[in-house]
Amino acid sequence: MSNIRLKFQRSLLFGLLICAAPAFAQNSVLLSEGAARLADARDAGSLLEDGDNAYLDNDYKLAIDKYAEALSKLPKGAKSVVGLRATVVQRFFTGFLGASTRFDGEGRGKEGTCLG
Repeated sequence: MSNIRLKFQRSLLFGLLICAAPAFAQNSVLLSEGAARLADARDAGSLLEDGDNAYLDNDYKLAIDKYAEALSKLPKGAKSVVGLRATVVQRFFTGFLGASTRFDGEGRGKEGTCLG
């Protein structure tokens, strides 16, 4: 994954999230729920960025931890975050694969099974 590609994907996802936020403003209950989800999505986005930076630094364990934390902020089945959630899941498995590959190459294959 190139750094420019990661930044472009994040920008696109956050733009879609911000554009979708007014759809939650139909009443006060939806507004507060929407605000909470948007805050969680922003937190998840920040964690995704931290994970991407760790991944680019070959710190796969930290990347996996950040991606897992980001996933915990995004509810399953919420249409407003389905794209971001899919991206985080993809990055989580990419980080896990990178760590496993590195550990196998160093002869530490058993450590790769303990990640996540």
